Amino acid sequence: MLIVFSATSAFSPKLYNKLGARLSIFIGTLMCSLWVILVVLFGFGSDFYGLIPGYILAGVGLGFAVPSITRLGVSAVSESRGSLAGSILYMFQLLGGAFGLAVATTIFTDFAKNDITTIISESAVDISQTQKS
Repeated sequence: MLIVFSATSAFSPKLYNKLGARLSIFIGTLMCSLWVILVVLFGFGSDFYGLIPGYILAGVGLGFAVPSITRLGVSAVSESRGSLAGSILYMFQLLGGAFGLAVATTIFTDFAKNDITTIISESAVDISQTQKS
């Protein structure tokens, strides 16, 4: 994903100049949304290689969206406030990443707990309810 993101980021300014900010950001976020759909549809039931198309799509989408959002945010303010705008954008990217990691970890932990509970319940192992919880 990061290799595709890096490659796409290199030429996304040309698309930004040609299509404008709104359409460039829309294309990037649409591709990232399709990535989530691909991971949900094909990722859970397949091996690692089933995730590759979705992650390539995510790299392209992020390669269009992130530089376009940054450029739009920095250019929307006066030149003297450009570095402040870039810093605020970066702060929100980190905050969104931390929040997304927390949500993904919570979901993963819940699925793992349910799987472990099911495996223990279906096995012949005799353990107490306290040990199960």
